[in-house]
Amino acid sequence: MNPNLEKLDALYKEIILEHNQEPRNFGKTADADKVVEGYNPLCGDRIQIFLKLSADRKHVQHCSFEGQGCSICMASTSILTEAVEGKTLDQTQALIQDFRTLMQGQDPSPYITGDILALCGVKRFPVRIKCALLGWTTLLGAIEEAAAPVTEAELREWLQPVEDPEMRMSLMDLGLIYRVHITSKEIEVDMTLTSPTCPAAGAILEQVKNRLMEHPQIKQLRHVDVKLVWQPKWDPKTMASEEAKEKLRIW
Repeated sequence: MNPNLEKLDALYKEIILEHNQEPRNFGKTADADKVVEGYNPLCGDRIQIFLKLSADRKHVQHCSFEGQGCSICMASTSILTEAVEGKTLDQTQALIQDFRTLMQGQDPSPYITGDILALCGVKRFPVRIKCALLGWTTLLGAIEEAAAPVTEAELREWLQPVEDPEMRMSLMDLGLIYRVHITSKEIEVDMTLTSPTCPAAGAILEQVKNRLMEHPQIKQLRHVDVKLVWQPKWDPKTMASEEAKEKLRIW
């Protein structure tokens, strides 16, 4: 190997070792706007990203993390938190995409600078690429959720008028709406019904989707998906609201 390249490789290893031993921005951010967990089952890395946005919600004011992982995962996430501070959300998303491209074997873009360059060698070891990417992809998820046009609470309130036609009660009050996942690009809703044999299943799902599409902040989204699930099994005793239980005479 070229002596200069050997020196550079040694420097990069030293940078990774330093970030692993003394990770930057390690710890919870109490007033974070978003907290998202990332997990890499291949290596056992598990981290939480804490994202604090600026007052205009267009910049990364602060990014920190907690968790445990291999040296590559911890160093990469440490480097990430330093690299994104003060950047706009668009700039941060672009940087994450550039880093993904780097890990796929491409040459670094002009925006891959500083300590990020120390991670270039990881692409030579395919089993470690997911370790290096974990923090970056987790932050991307946090940004997409933080940039969502509405909150989960607002969306659940918006769905309140949608009723089960047989019971003539709100799906929300009955506890039939399970998961509501919102990002800047899509909304996914998992819901169930009072019975697997409900003849109005298709109509109810369509009604929920149509109601979502009527929201003025959702029309711009590319994807709205409403999925019917049967696990966990609906139990009005534990899932319905107190008002619904009273109407159902569940004491």
